[in-house]
Order: sequence, then C-alpha cells, then structure tokens
Amino acid sequence: MEEQMTATKIEERTPLLDLSISVPPQPGQGLTVVTASIFIVAEIAGSGLITLPKAMEDTGWSGVAVLFVSYALSTFTGVILSKDWNILISRHSEYAQNTRRPYPALGQITYGRPGSEIFLFFLSIYLSIYLSIYLSLFIKFVHIYLSIYLSIYLSICAYMCAYVCMRMRLILVSFCIIFTLFGGCVVFLLLTGNIFSRLVIRLGANISICDAILIFGGVLIPISWLGTPKDFWPAALVATLATFTSLVLLLMLIAYDITPERMARVRHDTPTLVSFFTAFGTFVYSFGGHSVFLTIQSDMRTSTDFSKALIIGFSGELA
Repeated sequence: MEEQMTATKIEERTPLLDLSISVPPQPGQGLTVVTASIFIVAEIAGSGLITLPKAMEDTGWSGVAVLFVSYALSTFTGVILSKDWNILISRHSEYAQNTRRPYPALGQITYGRPGSEIFLFFLSIYLSIYLSIYLSLFIKFVHIYLSIYLSIYLSICAYMCAYVCMRMRLILVSFCIIFTLFGGCVVFLLLTGNIFSRLVIRLGANISICDAILIFGGVLIPISWLGTPKDFWPAALVATLATFTSLVLLLMLIAYDITPERMARVRHDTPTLVSFFTAFGTFVYSFGGHSVFLTIQSDMRTSTDFSKALIIGFSGELA
C-alpha cells in the first residue's frame, strides 16, 4: 500500500480521498458504530441534560431553532473532521492505528511543523476554557479563602507553565488535558456525592458527602488505569444508560407534578439579548466534544464509519 501511495503523483485534479486506497478493518479489534455512538452520547448527553433546560428557558421559543442549528452545525463539522482524518490515513497508513495525538498529527501532515503547533495551541485554548468552567463550578463548593488561595496558586502555575512551554509546547497541552480531566472529575464527584448523600439520608441511612466521594472515587479509579476508549467501552454504556434512566425518571416526575393549578402559576421571564447569547454558548457547549472525536475514530475498526456513529450520537442527544 505504501509503495502504491509513494508512486502515485498527487496533482490538482487528484481526489482528496482516494477510495481505492483504504485501510482494511481489523476484525475483533476496535470500536463498532454502535459502541462509538455510545461513547459520543456518553461524552455530551450528560452535560446537555443538565444545561439545556436552562438554556431553553433563557431563549424562549427561539431556543428551538438554536437547538436544531447547533445540532446541524456540530454534526456537519464533526463529519468534515472525520473525512479529514480519513484522507490522512488513506495517504499515510502509519497513522491508521494507535495514534495517541490525532489532532497534532493532522495539523503536521497538512501544514508541516507550524500546523502541528497551531493545532496544539488551539487545543490548549479549548481545554483551558473547559478548565475555567470546571474551576468556576468547583469554587462554589469550597470556602472563599480556599478559593482565593486556589486562584493565586493557579495563576503562578499558569505563569510557570507558559514560561516553560515557550520551549516545550507539548507540556502545555499535557498540562491542560490533565488539569481539565482533574477539574471535571472534582466537579462531578462533588455533585454526585452531594446527590447521593441527600438520597440515602431520605432513605434512613447516614452517609456524608465526604464518604460518598470516597466511595465513588474508589470505584472509578481502576477505570482510569485503562488505555484507549476501546478498552473501557462498558463505562460509556453505563454512562449512557444512567443518563437515559435519569431522563425517564425526570419525565415521570414532571408528568406526576402536572396539575392545572401548578401550570397556571408558571411564569417565564422574557428573553433578553444578554440571556440569549449566554444561552447560545450553553447550546454550543452541549453539542461539543470535538476534542475527543478523532480519538474515538482512530480506535474504530472501520474509521470511515465514524460519520454514522456521529449522526447517531448527536441524534440521541437531540432526542
């Protein structure tokens, strides 16, 4: 295959994706369309379930249009990104398997070394935004003095990291990825521990939020020792089923609480320009996840099927 690719002269009229040059699927290895779509749903559905209701309220009926536009744009960009990766592996088969840094690889093949660094820069910015969101949520759970100390400490770390990364840019990406994952785990562990503690107290047990965090953390730590997504796809299945179960229970409670008296008292604020654009950011955030799309695609048995998994995953969240 590599000899054929080397002998082929690339001209202006040469198709970007040569269908005659493809990477054969690997039976029994990698993710299927179903498991890949489950990973996509697990990545974006949980945050969407939490944030979208408030965004719909802040935008009014126009939020329905924004919802479908966000769905269409995110699906379109995800499909285009998938095709870009297929073009890359059709011409450079060495990237078809076990690619741990797909975005820098895509930038380097497309634009050379500067392209790789540009991809790393924007990926760092993207992860830094997620990091700031998680930190803002984390600060709500801690004391004000601890928040000040944490802000000063992070500022010093950011300065030192920026100084070091002038020479070693990969450190910045690794730092952002690790700290983003750490921030997300802290926020969701606090939220889960708080909910679980309140639930068991109503059932007659006495488990504090600290004990609940230790329990859930101890259960989830072994999962973090696994490698790529294909090694822990059952975790994505459990996350998707948990999201679906919570959605069903939520709809049941809403149906139980619907009465003419309560519906008559419901009032919604008139959407403003500020609330609309704030909610617009929430819509875009709910249909995010592009930073992990190439990682999921590179773990699939047939990478050309990722577009199908993407459409199924986004449609599942929209439904």
